[in-house]
Amino acid sequence: IKINNELSLGDAWSLAINSQGNIFAGSNKGVFRSTDNGDNWNQINLNSSWKLSINSQGHIFNSTYSGLYRSTDNGNNWTKINDGTVQSIVIGSNLYIYICLNNYELFRSTDNGDTWLQIGAGSNLSLGINSSNHIFLGTTYGLFRSTDGGDNWSQLNNYRSAGPIIIDDSGNILEGVIFGLIRSSNSGATLDVNNRNLGADAPIMALAVNSNGNIFAGTDWGVARSIDYGNN
Repeated sequence: IKINNELSLGDAWSLAINSQGNIFAGSNKGVFRSTDNGDNWNQINLNSSWKLSINSQGHIFNSTYSGLYRSTDNGNNWTKINDGTVQSIVIGSNLYIYICLNNYELFRSTDNGDTWLQIGAGSNLSLGINSSNHIFLGTTYGLFRSTDGGDNWSQLNNYRSAGPIIIDDSGNILEGVIFGLIRSSNSGATLDVNNRNLGADAPIMALAVNSNGNIFAGTDWGVARSIDYGNN
């Protein structure tokens, strides 16, 4: 179901949902916020937004082409904390932040983004993290997992078209790719693919899941919503 007809937000590159259920959409036209499950949207930032993430304190992290920005007041004001263009960002329950830059370098911050340590480089494309702070890294060589904060990695599969990755409250992995949605309930050991009603020409560029299990997918034609966990 398309839910942003009046918005014209452009390409929805990233989605994030806070603990109050507010949905944030980052696009080439800026950052938009919805407080009613996606029915209505308000623009809260004019800068082109590539990736969004929210920590347990409600701080929003927004990657633009000019750097990474942080907001501590629900998106009303922003502070620049990194000069790189972030391709993917995740935040653990321990508030550690992990980012992949557009040059494929991987960094970690343990102080809310004030300082950064490089922990990898290569073909890194996308990141996900679960409630145990296990990190999932999508690369051109497949999906990898780290259980020690990114110091060591083990390969889970060799799927090469890595897209946005999220892990829901039940530990299920959801990955958006060029032809649909990949789901795994066993840490990536087996995969289930679905693209029903998305269309062959609507690659998933962003994913988010709310507390009701509704999946929101950002595509190149806007935002889609599934109320049956990605089957439709």
